[in-house]
Amino acid sequence: MTEDLGRSTGRELNRDLRLWYTRPADPRAWVEALPIGNGRLGGMVFGGVRVEHIQLNEDSVWYGGPRDRNNPDALQYLPEIRRLILSGRPAEAERLATLALSGTPESERHYQPLGDLFVEMTGHGAAVSDYMRELDLNDAVARVSYTADGVRFTREIFVSAVDQVMVLRFCADRPGMISLKVRITRDRYYDRVRKEPPNGLMMEGYCGGEGGSIFRSLVAAQPEGGTIRLIGESLLVEEADAVTLLLSAATTFRYADPDTACRSMVHAAARKQYEQLKREHISEYRSLFSTLSLSLSAEDSLTGLDGGSSCAGELS
Repeated sequence: MTEDLGRSTGRELNRDLRLWYTRPADPRAWVEALPIGNGRLGGMVFGGVRVEHIQLNEDSVWYGGPRDRNNPDALQYLPEIRRLILSGRPAEAERLATLALSGTPESERHYQPLGDLFVEMTGHGAAVSDYMRELDLNDAVARVSYTADGVRFTREIFVSAVDQVMVLRFCADRPGMISLKVRITRDRYYDRVRKEPPNGLMMEGYCGGEGGSIFRSLVAAQPEGGTIRLIGESLLVEEADAVTLLLSAATTFRYADPDTACRSMVHAAARKQYEQLKREHISEYRSLFSTLSLSLSAEDSLTGLDGGSSCAGELS
């Protein structure tokens, strides 16, 4: 698959376009997480072993709605500001302009995060080896892999512009080894998380300013084998061979009914196999990414330099 996609772009894939690390991101250091997104929906992947944390963003989650910040006194004082400038009194003109031309209120609405997705790996211990996490800029896929209890575990995470969902894939090299607990939250800044039977959770919330966005985010699991249960605000998968999680988000900025929008995006993506979701995501991404190239010279000693430190034993 990779070779075919590479040929379709008309140029060789750059094997150096990988950001890779041998330890998870520090939970307190947001800049160490790996970014994924499609221009509307995004996430920061921390790559924890026991608990994968993805900080979520959706571009229309704003504190308040649209508002008119034009200063009502601007037109009245504009001639006087011009007169002061033309008469050689720029300092006075500036003082008056600050009062009459500045937006009211002075501050703009502020952007807010969508929330946090936590996936706790409940099927193995904390002692791991051969840990690796990476973001491959050739295909816009974040990956995490490690060995625990003699089993090799792998994850792939990306956000599809084609299907408008975040896709998370959890696998192991032995059957029945994927057990996990999924939670979607926003600390205390959401209204509730409700069950979406048979395999999903929907987070509901409202951004507090006047006219602020009403938001929804739906996460649903597609296990291969094993069992699935919804208990409280958690989604539990036990002893699966592999699991695909699909996450969507929508707000009233774009959708009159964000509940229906979230369900429609997840249900449409769920009709595709994981490899199809990934293949279409990579093809669409490379159609844009492969239109140009940028070469920055570097010392040979820096090539392939690990951005993290070697890890062994217990990782968070």
